[in-house]
Amino acid sequence: VVLDRVEPNAPTVDGITDDTGSSSSDEITNDNTITISGTAEANSAVEVFSGGVSIGTVTADGSGAYSIAYNIPSDGTYLITAITTDVAGNISAASTAMTVALDRTVNDPTVDGIISDTGISSSDEITKENSITIFGTAEANSAVEVFSGGVSIGTVTADGSGVYSIAYSIPSDGTYLITAVATDVAGNPSAASTATTVVLDRVEPN
Repeated sequence: VVLDRVEPNAPTVDGITDDTGSSSSDEITNDNTITISGTAEANSAVEVFSGGVSIGTVTADGSGAYSIAYNIPSDGTYLITAITTDVAGNISAASTAMTVALDRTVNDPTVDGIISDTGISSSDEITKENSITIFGTAEANSAVEVFSGGVSIGTVTADGSGVYSIAYSIPSDGTYLITAVATDVAGNPSAASTATTVVLDRVEPN
């Protein structure tokens, strides 16, 4: 006979699968069908909660690992916790909460202008400088790929305010259609931005 009245250690909630996007460990995903995993006392019953509402109960294996499937109901942020009940019936305290975010939308970026925009107007995107900086806005912290005539110039990361900029060496005099596509931290790709027309004109007037 074994008498066990010791409360088990609180379980952990360690991560999710699939954790999509730029990081595989930030618990931000565009997949609403996930698996939550963590650790608990070996062979204990682990009940997992989302926002205080039970998702279900599973049994930790002999090493203490557990996992449970969860269909996230809608885009948003969810606090995931767990409690464990050991084989003697002792109940643990709740785990530290893990924040999971489901994000299946992304804002389309903009291409707002260039530096240096020379000449009579500083905002007409007509310049005599072939080395320019293209700037615009996108979803905060998203990866922004910029294109000239459909050909990629490169990819940069928008800052926390959503501002991005990228250097571009215009190959020759002419007109160029500049567009951008953003991929947010959850891995959602945007539609292409509205095109901005940039003109390089280095020809001396008569």
